[in-house]
Amino acid sequence: MRGLLMLAFLTCAANSAPAQRVGDRIDATEGKLVAVHERSITVRNDQGTRTFRISADTKIWRGDFVDLHQLRPGDDLGVRFRASDRGGEATAVDIDANLDRWDGDITKVSGDRVEIEFTDKDGNPHGMKATVVFWDRTAFLVDASRSDLRPGAYLSVTGLVESRDVMRAWQVIGFRPPPNARPSRYR
Repeated sequence: MRGLLMLAFLTCAANSAPAQRVGDRIDATEGKLVAVHERSITVRNDQGTRTFRISADTKIWRGDFVDLHQLRPGDDLGVRFRASDRGGEATAVDIDANLDRWDGDITKVSGDRVEIEFTDKDGNPHGMKATVVFWDRTAFLVDASRSDLRPGAYLSVTGLVESRDVMRAWQVIGFRPPPNARPSRYR
């Protein structure tokens, strides 16, 4: 799942990347944040540990755009960085913290949150449930709105993972109404 997010992240980033300086290249990695310093972060993954400089132009997303010191050790990070061919120094361009995509069938709706049962790529339930919280900045990138969210509907969202079973939704990227349901605009 995180691989799909990284692919989407790289695709979007490639289309919006500023011009590169000669001798520099843009690359990306994922890993766990192990330390936050005054002007850098240290990230660990299967390839090892690497420190990334933070510049005034570095964009950091952790549920919203945030300051460097709102990152926490243990955060799952996706880092797009500029690596210098001259010395191997890496400067972070974009950082996404605790970003994930969750897919599932809605089992319960309560105010600003829905409970979903996770499904696999074929729509089969996993038996695990989680809560998706909607806020005023949740964007619906599909032909649906909050009033369409009801039990039996399929939902796919990206957002900030606040705990292992709670996500704050940033974007609704997939929706299918329950079988035999009429869209809310016709009620």
